[in-house]
Amino acid sequence: MASDLAASENTPATRLTSMAAPRWYAWSAWGVLAYTVAVIVWGAFVRASKSGAGCGDHWPDCKGRIVPSFQDTATLIEYVHRVTSGLSGLLVLALGVAALFAVPRGHVVRRYARLGVVFMVTESALGMLLVKFQYVAEDASVGRAIWMALHLVNTFLLLAWLALLAWHASGQPHARLRDAGGLGRAMFAALGAALVVATFGAQAALADTLFPARSLAHGLSQDLARDGHFLLRLRMFHPIVAMGLAVYLVIALSAASALRPTLAVRRLSTLVFTLLGLQIALGFVNLALLAPVWMQLVHLLNADLLWIALVTLTAAAIAAPKSLPAEPALSADARAGAARTRAAS
Repeated sequence: MASDLAASENTPATRLTSMAAPRWYAWSAWGVLAYTVAVIVWGAFVRASKSGAGCGDHWPDCKGRIVPSFQDTATLIEYVHRVTSGLSGLLVLALGVAALFAVPRGHVVRRYARLGVVFMVTESALGMLLVKFQYVAEDASVGRAIWMALHLVNTFLLLAWLALLAWHASGQPHARLRDAGGLGRAMFAALGAALVVATFGAQAALADTLFPARSLAHGLSQDLARDGHFLLRLRMFHPIVAMGLAVYLVIALSAASALRPTLAVRRLSTLVFTLLGLQIALGFVNLALLAPVWMQLVHLLNADLLWIALVTLTAAAIAAPKSLPAEPALSADARAGAARTRAAS
């Protein structure tokens, strides 16, 4: 069985998708991923500081100019976000073009590079629509909640493609989704649940920005008020679904470590578990401090890192070989016979 397993892992397709990209490309992919996370956190600062209308409804220019006058802070904050976002788009596009030269045709790196470019385009389009529809600053409409949810899901998927791009560019093996098995389905369910939790988190953060609480009691009364805003009613669901995800992740991490006991899976499981515990702690601190802007940003940063770790763990678990079955236990009679044989000799 071991020889069959080794042979199946040494097919031409497996060797191709497991081949590392040049070191400069792998490091570039990780660097672009890190920079993109920083841009996302700054984008949250734009929302939390109510600076989304800093450039008016102009896009991609700002107040009708390429470089506007920065007479108010909101314009500067929004302009910095647009410049850094534009640079992020160019870097992702550069990774897509460079993949054509860094790896051969058929390599999985090319696929994730293309997906990164596509989702960067949709990320820019969603950002443009938020500005054009004026779903920024003090707007508390249903439309803004919907478009923010779409924006967040696209952002997380973009991070997933960039993380997988960097992961496989570093030479980590790749497996087909059809070979994922039961563990793969469980991990994909965890990813889907994480997207749901993140969506509720985005709505909760928007509610904290638009309807700040004066105390924990005041915040609870806001959430439970019959005539309260729909964002406030959604806010209380975030910790509930988050704790549900935490319980599910602990079970999934245990299963991944037991069924795919490779070094990469064990290390990533430990990392996910650590970031999960930190995320829960940050959530309680954020609640106790009444969601200050800096705490919202730290909470989002850790959520992004947790998502990236969960995505790479899923990839590692799917690609890892299944545990070989243990030797069948000897019966009592067989053990006794073996003992007699040893004694006679």
